[in-house]
Amino acid sequence: MTATALVSKDRFIGGDERAYLLTAGDGLTPVSAVDATARYFADKANGSAGLRAQQATAFACREGLAALLGVDAGDVALLGSTSE
Repeated sequence: MTATALVSKDRFIGGDERAYLLTAGDGLTPVSAVDATARYFADKANGSAGLRAQQATAFACREGLAALLGVDAGDVALLGSTSE
């Protein structure tokens, strides 16, 4: 039986080099996280304009999640942790 990956291994840093099984704690870092982190810190360095960019990104994320879940964007919240 041949297993087919749900997501290509090359979408993760080091994913093509190893199997990573401790996914309950920390998984392999997605390549896209490098670009997202760079955008985040560029926005942080840009003061108020950067804050507006971050708010627009959060709004787009909520809209995307709402569409995926079939709910209103106003019903989706982004939190820092599960205890908030």
